[in-house]
Amino acid sequence: MPVGPFGDKTATALLWDSFLGGTYLYAAIDGVGVFRSTNLGGTFDAAGSGLTNTHVAAMALEHVTLPSPSGCPPPCSGPGIVYAATPGGGVFVLRSDRWTAENSGLTDLTVNALASDPTGVWAGTAGGGLFRNVFAAAGPTTWRRIDAPSDGTPIHALAVTPDGSTVFFGTDTGLYRSRDAGTTWSRLQQSTLFFLGAVRSIVVDPGRPGTVYAAGIQDCRGCGAPAVPAILKSVDAGETWTGITFGIGNPIANVLLVTETSDVFAGTAGGVFRSVDGGASWSGVGLDGIAVDALIETPFPFSESVPLAAGTVGSGVFRASLPIGGCHLDETTLCLRGGRFSVRVQWRTSRGGGGEGSGRTIPLSLDSGAFWFFQASNVELVVKVLDGRAINGHFWVFFGALSDVAYTITVTDAATGASRRYENAEGTLASRADTEAF
Repeated sequence: MPVGPFGDKTATALLWDSFLGGTYLYAAIDGVGVFRSTNLGGTFDAAGSGLTNTHVAAMALEHVTLPSPSGCPPPCSGPGIVYAATPGGGVFVLRSDRWTAENSGLTDLTVNALASDPTGVWAGTAGGGLFRNVFAAAGPTTWRRIDAPSDGTPIHALAVTPDGSTVFFGTDTGLYRSRDAGTTWSRLQQSTLFFLGAVRSIVVDPGRPGTVYAAGIQDCRGCGAPAVPAILKSVDAGETWTGITFGIGNPIANVLLVTETSDVFAGTAGGVFRSVDGGASWSGVGLDGIAVDALIETPFPFSESVPLAAGTVGSGVFRASLPIGGCHLDETTLCLRGGRFSVRVQWRTSRGGGGEGSGRTIPLSLDSGAFWFFQASNVELVVKVLDGRAINGHFWVFFGALSDVAYTITVTDAATGASRRYENAEGTLASRADTEAF
């Protein structure tokens, strides 16, 4: 479904910001500017003023933590600060609906790629330079050049693990990695036969930070075979790589996305492809014949689907909801974090002749939901799953009870198969915060 007034325009980058009180969806429209939607693409308005270079190649987000007390448990954020990379104009930063060029220390003003970690933003430039800043929400950004062996060719792709410790970037001639936040670097040799040149996209699986995908052109070293579109996969943080058969003749993957349920999506010159088995097989899921340059997973409460937004070449922005391979919402199963986590509750009581049963679901938001046991109008339990990886590398489980019957809460991570069980004894009115659940 197309969204926004961008039908014949090219959307070069997408970004979403979910925070206490709302969600923003940003779309960079080439030659026009950056637009913002507060209703997941229903309507768009210009995102601030002052963006003097409207050719935006990439965007990244700085989360702004609200002061305590703020009415929610940490990590709790307000609207974030948006970074926009441009050719020739460097990096613009959106604060309080005003864009400013903040390029102190940035010696190459053509920036192709951005990536954020818990403490700062990385920038890759056309001259192969890699730069990083440390977040300074109250003041202008200062960039520091990182001594990285980029061989002088443009950096087209950047990715950072959730904890910020491992950084990947891709150039016209290959892949590079740092495992100490940029202090030392190594060039990644994917195999003895193939290497990935002209890297277009790198993504880290948010559920399995050691799993990394990279897309580009795979060349056979001296074997005489033609270069083909390729996706490579590593399950050991880049130590070894396996070529994924994306198909000779299939379009080149311009952008990759891995969702919270570990589904892999490839935006190509001929539509969007999806793999639900880690790249072993692929199927087309829409936008056939349309070049796709941007993909993001957007939050959509109560959805039994993977909600996506796609930025295209000459056809604007599209949104779709695709069936998920993990959690399936039903009357006794609550799906949180876009379907990555399923929550079920079994209750039992010895009172009034005794009884037992399954808690019935009441979805509330992307992160939280409630259960009733005896009457739909009487909530007994509220459960919430938060993404705390930026704080301590874990997803967090919170629950609060309005009932003292006995119950068992089972939370399952569809991405890893791991489960956690929380028991409440009869006669206990309990709440709990598990900040190392997954």
